[in-house]
Amino acid sequence: MGTKKISAMTELTTPALADYLLILDSSASEDKKIKFQNAIIGATTYSMTAAQTSLTIGTELKASPIEVVFLGASAAESLNMINGSNDGHIKVIVASNANVTIVRNDAYIKLNQPTANPNFAMSTGDILALVNEDGNPDTPANGTWKELFRSIQL
Repeated sequence: MGTKKISAMTELTTPALADYLLILDSSASEDKKIKFQNAIIGATTYSMTAAQTSLTIGTELKASPIEVVFLGASAAESLNMINGSNDGHIKVIVASNANVTIVRNDAYIKLNQPTANPNFAMSTGDILALVNEDGNPDTPANGTWKELFRSIQL
């Protein structure tokens, strides 16, 4: 798209997730269409149910490349896996209460946590950011979620 700029906007609207963003790139003679739901940052508030150990993208979570998830539970629950993932997607989990523990399992969720105490028992306000590696929702491959960073509420 080079140095060309949008010179005027005649109407401001809020796009629906099913709408498309059209990028016209005359220098490459190629037009690109991106669905808004795949181009934005999402946010979800979710409370895990009794004995729930996984979250699924497209069910409990959005398919957004970056999503902030306000996660809680009514009783103590452990998150072991996130299903239906895309390589490179990021989930930023913010604890809405102290009832969720993120379980370290090198096949699904890799935490930067000493092996003596491998799981992350989140407290209200704690933040954990994860990035997916090798996930492909078109196959059974969920990929591995790797910790980017965490912030502990003091």
